[in-house]
Amino acid sequence: MGGSESERALQTRLAEHCAEVVRQNCRLLIVLSGSRAWGQRVAAAFVNQQCADTVIWLGPLAPQGALTMDHIKPSYLIGRECQHAVMEAHDAFIVDVFAALSGTVRGGGLMFLLVPTWEHWQSMGGQGQDKTHSLFLQRFKRHAENHHGVVVFGEKRPLPAYTPAVTDTPPAPIAVGDFATPDQELAVLAINRVAHGHRRRPAVLIADRGRGKSAALGIAAAQLLRGGVTSVIVTGPGMDCAASVFKHARALLPDAVGGPGQLHHGAGSMRYLAPDKLLEQYTPAHLLLVDEAAALPVAILEQLLRCYSRIVFATTVHGYEGTGMGFARHFFRYLDQETPGWQRLQMQMPVRWRPQDPLEQFSFNALLMNATYQMPVLPTGIPPANIQWQLLEPRNLAENEAELRQLFGLLVLAHYRTRPSDLQSLLDDQDIRILALRQGALIVSVCLLRLETPIPVDLLSRVYRGQRRVQGRITAQILVAQLGVAAAGELGYARIMRIAVLPELQRRGLGAHLVQAARQWAETTAFSTLSVSYSAAPELVSFWERQGFIAVYLGLSKDHVSGSHSLCMLLPGHDAATQVVSAAQQRLSGLLDALICRELNEVTPDLWCSLVRQLHARSPIPQWRPDELMELDAFINGARSIEISQPLVKRLLEVFIATRSWGTALTPRERDLLVAKVVKGKTWSWIKDELAYAGKSAAITGLRCAVGKMARSLELPSLKAPVDDLEVMFDPLPAPGITGRDPQ
Repeated sequence: MGGSESERALQTRLAEHCAEVVRQNCRLLIVLSGSRAWGQRVAAAFVNQQCADTVIWLGPLAPQGALTMDHIKPSYLIGRECQHAVMEAHDAFIVDVFAALSGTVRGGGLMFLLVPTWEHWQSMGGQGQDKTHSLFLQRFKRHAENHHGVVVFGEKRPLPAYTPAVTDTPPAPIAVGDFATPDQELAVLAINRVAHGHRRRPAVLIADRGRGKSAALGIAAAQLLRGGVTSVIVTGPGMDCAASVFKHARALLPDAVGGPGQLHHGAGSMRYLAPDKLLEQYTPAHLLLVDEAAALPVAILEQLLRCYSRIVFATTVHGYEGTGMGFARHFFRYLDQETPGWQRLQMQMPVRWRPQDPLEQFSFNALLMNATYQMPVLPTGIPPANIQWQLLEPRNLAENEAELRQLFGLLVLAHYRTRPSDLQSLLDDQDIRILALRQGALIVSVCLLRLETPIPVDLLSRVYRGQRRVQGRITAQILVAQLGVAAAGELGYARIMRIAVLPELQRRGLGAHLVQAARQWAETTAFSTLSVSYSAAPELVSFWERQGFIAVYLGLSKDHVSGSHSLCMLLPGHDAATQVVSAAQQRLSGLLDALICRELNEVTPDLWCSLVRQLHARSPIPQWRPDELMELDAFINGARSIEISQPLVKRLLEVFIATRSWGTALTPRERDLLVAKVVKGKTWSWIKDELAYAGKSAAITGLRCAVGKMARSLELPSLKAPVDDLEVMFDPLPAPGITGRDPQ
């Protein structure tokens, strides 16, 4: 069969599959395995013949009329829809983009994946030190060949006989008036309750892709504007993501006017504002709608919740933008604390395709986007005596689907953002080690380690000068380039990337047990020094301190996901690493003192306390001179101002933190006041507004009281110096030209 004839036959087969998915209101994945030119030619011919209204083409040589993107981030695809989609993966398979693109295809559409021959493709996707094979792609191929939602065509394979991918009859669509599904009707009712009911009762809509949650936001907004609400604000990762919300609102308000991201109806308006703009300058609104909430940093969501008393969050449950289970676990806990009357609604019935859609099922299975964890029953004890640690091998995981799903489900449950690319790294990155705590066949806790080899000697000076970044050496890069500790680049590190413990089993010592297992394992390798970098929170700093880790670097800017500064800590495994830690701490101490009033001004009092305790814990307790004791006494009793006594009071505060429990003598308000004025130099007006003091006089009184408490807690010698010392202190100075010796 000649080339053109075979391609014509293939186009006929594709048309048959297209008619099938239109009839069944579902979607299929079409894999074109062969040369790049053949795959592009076949996909382009199909798109041109179908005359589809919208086509997204990720890769070169897109046909005319297709929306093409050569360099794409998954977030660019949030909220988009298309009839058909094409993704080229000859050079690289970006799995997060694949997952995102699959969610854009409507029912009745095909998604094309263009790959080399199967054998060549699975041998080109490795990561880390060994890039010669890909366990992830081998597994992906295995799922593709055995799933009814995927049809594979090979350039040099004979065309198989046509077999319908979906054989059952699609269920009749369930519509209720203006709503596509009963779930959508309930969602709109919930949004209206937020708008008209009690304040501080937010709602959260959670759903998989294609369930109509963005449409529900748009329908509710239109109803509110028709009912006289004057201002609705929509926010999310980007205005393109919110386009679906505005589209559905406009459909119900035909007389509305406005451009992209704006809609005006009578005296009411609906507009899109980026999250950072909302937080920079508060914009009043009757209702705030947050679409694709899991794609935003938790810190931003929390700030929005504090600013707006009527707010609705909508987010995807299983997705590349951050799994909904992790989002629910972390953000719902905050909602319980801040707004206990909040309501949750899960939308399950799909709108854009039929239930049990073949492409969705394949994505869930092949990428473990629906991985869950079944809670085991464990005996009491910290930790349970029958729990053992084990080093898991990626090859065994790739062949044991149940164990892989259990492991990934635990990571999804324990972390806010777990993406399909994390699964790819687990199986393919040769620099990752997986330590697990097991009770029999159950994985109850997991630690991911990344091995970081020393920086090559010929690159070390360039890294030191900031002229070069070396991939895969995060710890050394921080210490050498940021702190100037060149010796850190000569060491190897085992960096703890993640620790996941079932939430129900937390605070039973499993995390600490796992860290000790990692330490035990590392001591037998060339990576005996452990490192960890994370978004600093006082409770986390305390956890890592208890495991023996020492703070060596604090990021100057806040992490865009957590809204916190990142902290790097080390657990040295030998003398050379101990010397590196000592040098890094000395540098960190200087940076903290110099930058606490500028770049690090927003470090919380508790975090500052944790760092100071670490930095001064090994320092000798200073001896107080009589004049210093008098100075403290003078400040406490009102004879000195804080501006004059600030250096000495700051020193007293640091000694107190290093030798006493932060909460033994001081109230939280006193701690905040001391750090704000003595450490950060905040103005009296700031202290009055932020810490709720009546004025400057009240704040000064609070400072004097707090300093007195610290002095008494430290059991300092009498704050009044002995008479002999006073005579020496106030001895008159000799007149100019007089030596002070007896004349001869």
